[in-house]
Amino acid sequence: IVLAVLVSMVIMPSILRATLDKDEKHARHLITEAYHDTEPSSQNTSTSNQPNKSTKATYFCIQTRSPAHWNLIDAVLAAVPSACEIIDVRSWHPNDHIGASHCVVELYFRDPDTNLPATTNLSQVQQQVLVDRAAFLVEKLKKALGSPTKDYDIRVKRWLPGFFHKPL
Repeated sequence: IVLAVLVSMVIMPSILRATLDKDEKHARHLITEAYHDTEPSSQNTSTSNQPNKSTKATYFCIQTRSPAHWNLIDAVLAAVPSACEIIDVRSWHPNDHIGASHCVVELYFRDPDTNLPATTNLSQVQQQVLVDRAAFLVEKLKKALGSPTKDYDIRVKRWLPGFFHKPL
């Protein structure tokens, strides 16, 4: 009995704490890396307020609203290309439609296959690369959600971590 109490009261909580600390450290590393990928360039003082112009992995935010069903988050995660590094996943059931059971899934990830400069001012070619990649992701999400009634909303947008756009 003493051994059971020792394991359940001391050892298991310690293992849980170590696991949570490790996961938090990894998440902080990913967020810091994302911020550094899009932080302002310090090479030129006249353009220090502009984001870094070198091409790096592109970050995306996917938001879906669809009828709630089992394995919804798994379906959304399966639609993300395997080379992408998922940073954060959130889901919730909004209360804005009385009687309609739907779920919103929000997913942030790093796409190493799409290299663009961390700026909102993209060239025509870069803009087309971004539009093509977003269209590709939307098609994969449509297949993954598989709703025959098309009762879903999918938004794919570029995410610039640490970059705050000042209104004009």
